[in-house]
Amino acid sequence: MLVVLGTLASRRFGQDRLSHYLRDIMIDSPFWEEQRALERKRVEVHERVDTLLTFANARRIPQPPDVEERLSHLGAAALKALVTQAVTDPDTAATELRAILTAPQH
Repeated sequence: MLVVLGTLASRRFGQDRLSHYLRDIMIDSPFWEEQRALERKRVEVHERVDTLLTFANARRIPQPPDVEERLSHLGAAALKALVTQAVTDPDTAATELRAILTAPQH
């Protein structure tokens, strides 16, 4: 229970505002480690989406209003592969990205 409350408090006030005792309990908790892993993954996906948006702008690929949502739904592995392809084979990556962004949403 302390870990959950500490997690909520750290999101609201920052981890620096927690007591050393509570921080130590949280750091040793598997729940806290799981939350940190989820946050790292979220940041990783966000950075890859930003990279692909920069690539799309440079290639003048039209972007729908929900572009970030569409790219985020691809998942971390697919985004990583597309970013890698944008560096190694930009023409193919542009074609794939254009197809993703122009595909009708259900």
